[in-house]
Amino acid sequence: MSSSAVSPEGSAWIDRRHYHFNSSRLLLDSGRMHYVDEGRGEPILFIHGSPTWSFMWRYQIEELCGVARCIAPDLMGFGLSDKPKSFHYCAFDQSRAIDQLIRHLDLRDITLVAHDYGGPIGIGCVMDEPERFKRIVLTNTWLWDLATDPDGQRLAKAASGPLGKLHYSEGYLVSKQIKSQILARDHWNESVERSYAGPLHDKDDRFGIFEMARCLPQSGPWFSELWSCRESLREKPMMLLWGLKDSYFGQKALDRLWHEFPLAEVHTYENAGHYLMEEEPLDVASHIRSFLHVSAPGTSA
Repeated sequence: MSSSAVSPEGSAWIDRRHYHFNSSRLLLDSGRMHYVDEGRGEPILFIHGSPTWSFMWRYQIEELCGVARCIAPDLMGFGLSDKPKSFHYCAFDQSRAIDQLIRHLDLRDITLVAHDYGGPIGIGCVMDEPERFKRIVLTNTWLWDLATDPDGQRLAKAASGPLGKLHYSEGYLVSKQIKSQILARDHWNESVERSYAGPLHDKDDRFGIFEMARCLPQSGPWFSELWSCRESLREKPMMLLWGLKDSYFGQKALDRLWHEFPLAEVHTYENAGHYLMEEEPLDVASHIRSFLHVSAPGTSA
């Protein structure tokens, strides 16, 4: 059984004040991947994590589509993409699906912007075809086996265990989870909460979210492989945007990345949590806009 993609046109729960973009879909073997493709210029590829969808990048797309081509897919099983039971929801498989979108659109000179699970998923794409990527922006994410990180172990155990399954079986808890990790809620309201909960209304719609969480422990070797190749990423300009009050990927995760990428441009927010793009939307967009003019060492802007 496969749960179909949600139609944005018929989804009254989407906050149209900001998420007013045209929808596109790519047909994969496993189903249809929904994505937003707005603006012209060098592409910015926004990759969300779990349990969110491309809606989380609405402010940044709105601010940046005048200077760049903003592409924001919904991972399979998330948002307005199909939610097939046959798809393997491990990070590796999600990364391969994004690879297909990149090749379908023939994207080059990409600035990757990735959050949460989107970090390893996006970096997996960079490792596969580094020549397509120009810059990397990471925010509150990780690139290593979570078994090597006490906070990561806690996350993996909670997400993949019985409590995680119960959590994802109740749809209203998903948006509550997002809300609980946002400290400054200036932009949070009932409409935003409905937009996060909407794609996960039915239990079948939440299948992929729990499957991806359940895959966390077994994805360890793939995460380790990414981390072992991290030196190759130093050739590309990197920016780290970080909410330090993130209970899972806060200061420790930032320090671990910054240690490996000491030339990265870093911007931290002491009073922000996991969802920096919701708490400081215009700041995040402004930093990305400035970063578009940064070139790799040895090249001219």
